[in-house]
Amino acid sequence: MFEEELVLDYDEEGLRPEPEPYVPQAIPKGATQGRGSLCPLCPHKFTHVRRHVITTHLPWYASPSTACWVCGHQETAVTPALRHLMTHGSHAHGGFQSTNAAEEYVYLMNGLLQRLCQHRGVTCVQELLQQVQQRTDLQPAATTPVQQVDEELMRLFLLVNGAPPPGGFTLRPPNSVACLLHWRILAHLMVGLPLQVQRSLKSYAHRTTETGARLTSLPQSSGLWRNQVVDAHLHLNVWCRRTGCGTLQEILDQPGRGAPSEVRCVLSAAVSNFCWPAQWPNQNQRDHLAKDGRVFFTYGVHPRSAAQASMSDTSLQAYMRTLKGLVQAERVVAVGECGLDYTVSPAESAALRSRQERCFQEQLVLAGAIRRPVVIHSRDNGCGSAAKRCLALASEVLPRDHPIHRHCFTGTLEEYWAWLQAFPRCIFSISPKILGNASLQRVVRSMDLAHLTLETDAPYLADSTEFLGEIACCVARLHNVPPAVVLSATTQTARALFRL
Repeated sequence: MFEEELVLDYDEEGLRPEPEPYVPQAIPKGATQGRGSLCPLCPHKFTHVRRHVITTHLPWYASPSTACWVCGHQETAVTPALRHLMTHGSHAHGGFQSTNAAEEYVYLMNGLLQRLCQHRGVTCVQELLQQVQQRTDLQPAATTPVQQVDEELMRLFLLVNGAPPPGGFTLRPPNSVACLLHWRILAHLMVGLPLQVQRSLKSYAHRTTETGARLTSLPQSSGLWRNQVVDAHLHLNVWCRRTGCGTLQEILDQPGRGAPSEVRCVLSAAVSNFCWPAQWPNQNQRDHLAKDGRVFFTYGVHPRSAAQASMSDTSLQAYMRTLKGLVQAERVVAVGECGLDYTVSPAESAALRSRQERCFQEQLVLAGAIRRPVVIHSRDNGCGSAAKRCLALASEVLPRDHPIHRHCFTGTLEEYWAWLQAFPRCIFSISPKILGNASLQRVVRSMDLAHLTLETDAPYLADSTEFLGEIACCVARLHNVPPAVVLSATTQTARALFRL
């Protein structure tokens, strides 16, 4: 119902009817005579200058969360916007979280930026970005923060337009075309334009693609912005080395990589584990990988690395001293993977197992000291002894509320409940091992979706993040819910766990 009527709100040229005439006021509503911030576009001060600029000077859709996506009306805050929305009766679900509104917002902003390019004398949005970068008068003050709501819109803009986000967004100077969506930059770009042009921009509502192609109707929703997924565990340095690629995006762009899936999803974040000390990336390598804003890191010492006979105690202690600095580096979100691996050969002595335990304990202490999640590797021949010993050691060191990520969980339901009882914030990561594994599927069917994340463990268990869609579909069938529910739940859990 809403989708059909939303599309019918446009005329045959792809324009919404102008929601309300733009009439500049001599003394605008909300203007103050004393304290306040000066509006970039009119000679008045306002206590809430953002509200004034958005409601008076910018198009109705520039602040999508406070706009009505039924009639094209802009309110001053979310609560008044919800009250206004309720006046539409049957349209009461026409807010920004409705079916097509998010993608429509991106197409409308594409159109506005293209229009600004024409008035600013540049040929494309990239040139518009360069113009803003070169002129400080078009940039917000250095103290202007990127609010969470702004960052979410910027990431949505890049996602729908098929562009990876940067490692973080900056406004002075702006480091991405998505930063041009910020209300202060939009206002500064309108400064100096004739009043008639400002009025036309206020009511401008053409939808275009990122290349400027006009859209006379909304494309069929891909739903990709709703099917975001976090790969909670992979090994990017190993994956790059095996594929000959230099970045995550280069790997994703390789043709023929991936598995057919019932649901398409978009990778919004990836947590890369660096757990083999000899392969830990240096600062330059880490900075190169972090240029892709989706990539986050963990550092640890893998139990198999600790159990290597060729690893001397002196070398291991040197690695542990280095680790204490690495885990506090930028974009490092956890300690690990670390833990116990009892699949070592009989030739590997009890002394080497003891070294595994000491190394694991040191990393638990480190994780507890810096209050970071710990990524636990637990593997044996199926008897569950490694998981029981990991739990015993973790319980001795960590407080009960410490966040834990059980990487590549393949245990029993009893093991699941034992870890949750000891650590209520324990999260269990489901890997491609669930595909075709009936016994593991029976366990996952009884696990709470809120306690799950998805991982590829690439390149070891998968050669593509497309497997995340397959895993989501499998879990969805087990819980009798749509795959989108699994993707949403696991993505929220991963972001909360790692503070992405």
